[in-house]
Amino acid sequence: MVKSFGAYQTVSGLVPESLALARERTRILAEMPKRFADDMAVQEDEDIAAGMSKEEAALRAFGYGVNVMKNFYGTDPDAANWLNQWETFSQDFIGCLSRWAPTLESVFPSK
Repeated sequence: MVKSFGAYQTVSGLVPESLALARERTRILAEMPKRFADDMAVQEDEDIAAGMSKEEAALRAFGYGVNVMKNFYGTDPDAANWLNQWETFSQDFIGCLSRWAPTLESVFPSK
């Protein structure tokens, strides 16, 4: 049994919220318009071929894909819709981190 109230809060609140956010992130990423996802994959392959690690290439390609969609935001409803969903998710994620930071620090002190 968890005796610390902070640990109980973490398990009862943070874990379910984190799982919900992870599911939402996965859903949004899966719904990226195919043409932008394809461009992102090409960029990732080029970066890997140039010697970049898979993780670095994936992050860079994602940024590339988002920037390309931003260029089409005003003229492409698919890009605008996806970017709006991603922005909402990002705000929810930052809100979760801000809300739970004090509890996490009390349960898992950094010093």
